[in-house]
Amino acid sequence: HGLCAICGKPLPEERHLIHIDHIIRRADGGKWTEENLRLIDVRCDWEREDNAPHSPYPELATLFRTYKFWQRERQRATNMLFAYQGDKEGTTKSPYSDVDSLVYLHDLAEGAAGNEKRYAKLLETAVPTVPMGAITIAAPGAGTIVTAMLLSRVDMAIADSISSVWKFFGLAGSIKDRHEEGIKGGGRAEDRAILFNLAKNLIRKDSPYRPDYDRRRAATEGSDRGWKKGHAHNDAMRYVVKLWLSHWWRRYRDILDLPRREAYALNHLGHDGAIEPEDRGW
Repeated sequence: HGLCAICGKPLPEERHLIHIDHIIRRADGGKWTEENLRLIDVRCDWEREDNAPHSPYPELATLFRTYKFWQRERQRATNMLFAYQGDKEGTTKSPYSDVDSLVYLHDLAEGAAGNEKRYAKLLETAVPTVPMGAITIAAPGAGTIVTAMLLSRVDMAIADSISSVWKFFGLAGSIKDRHEEGIKGGGRAEDRAILFNLAKNLIRKDSPYRPDYDRRRAATEGSDRGWKKGHAHNDAMRYVVKLWLSHWWRRYRDILDLPRREAYALNHLGHDGAIEPEDRGW
């Protein structure tokens, strides 16, 4: 009757905010039968799956998740199309591809691209409506996708220190130490890819974070550590992302009127100054 089967409130009009739920979970033997299915809204779904603490904005997180789904589908179909045609590096034209197959893959890629754009537009509308959304979008190097990922993935009420945010995204520790110990990545690959694009924006010459990148890279390349250029570049990119995240974290905690600990360098290392968000265009 148009109501969520759990909370009893009207279901949202947007289809991506409605979830088909198994009354008896599939893990417990529940079947895809009409008697075992019901419609619930996304907030009830997140609470039922015990995912609510991982995102304070389930609707935004669902929008972002759907956007990423269509992006992956577009990339998958495009890669298959290029591979069949031999246009992808290291591939030759498939002898098994026919015109119908290529047309199907083209239509699949085109349809997914259309949905990807649609959900990108929906994110542009949704992101500024949540706390810190508009501020993050306007921050140096950021944009809608970076903002949507951060607001979907980080619950600021839990992230009471910037080091917890760094650790969550796999940015803790030295990149050289991680390389020597054979540790790769950390966090989710999709999150890292978005943060890597953020890093590329931050090291553009007109970015207020560019001097931080240059200074960090010069210090490591000119040291006696024996770093290769690639290691120094990656370390400097990592450094500016961590600095940017620290500014985002500080502004977000302040907006929500949450207490925050001073930077580790000030608290424990005796440093007498820190780069403020306002110093970098926030």
